[in-house]
Formats: sequence, structure tokens, C-alpha cells
Amino acid sequence: MLNKTTLKNIVRTRLAEAKILCENNKCDGAVYLCGYAIEIALKKKICDTLNWKGFPETDNEFQGVTNFKTHNLSILLKLSGEEETIKRTSILFAKWLVIQEWNPEIRYKSIGNIPKKDAEQTIEAVKSLLEFLNC
Repeated sequence: MLNKTTLKNIVRTRLAEAKILCENNKCDGAVYLCGYAIEIALKKKICDTLNWKGFPETDNEFQGVTNFKTHNLSILLKLSGEEETIKRTSILFAKWLVIQEWNPEIRYKSIGNIPKKDAEQTIEAVKSLLEFLNC
């Protein structure tokens, strides 16, 4: 089980790594890590909402809660209990629209397709969402 403190540390580290990558014109990697930062922040929020001590990590721990074993940000947002708030708060919803289509399969896309401006926008969106999610 990944406890909430560990999840929060992972989130902060992934965002810090994304910033470093972006600063060094590695924008594809920056956006990739931003997606994981949001994914893990949503999983931490799920723990908060459901009063779990941590998020399942192993196949055994996922027994009975396999719906939570996903990288799909839209599903995780629903499970977090924050979907309605984010979607009805215009500033948060605008930030959500920047990141909502992320999925880990972008790791297979050609390198160099994400402009630095887009990566910077993604990082800013993630920072705002993480602040809202208390991560």
C-alpha cells in the first residue's frame, strides 16, 4: 500500500522533474511526468475521500477495488469526488482541459512533438490542480 505521504512526495517529485525537463527543452518528457503527477494526486485524493490510509499497490491489494486500478484521469477524477467542483469552477475546468486527455501511451509518440509553450502550459495547469487537490 502506498501511504498518503508517499503519494504526495511522488506527486511533488514528478512535478519538479517535469519542470527540469521543460527547462532543458525535453517537453515530451515534461508532459508525460505531469500526467503522472495528476494521476497520483487524484489517487491520493481518493484516499482522502474514502478515508483510506493508502492506495493499493499490488494485485492482491487491488482485490475488490479493481476499478481503481487505472491511469484514466477522467475515471480517477470521478472516483476522487472532485469532478463536479472542478467542472463547475471555470478556472479549474480550464486547467483540467489542458491535462484531461493525457494517458501513459504518449510515451510511444515521436519525440519533439510538444512545443515548449504547451509543456509550460501543462505544468502551470498541473500546479493549479495540485493546489486545489491539496497535493
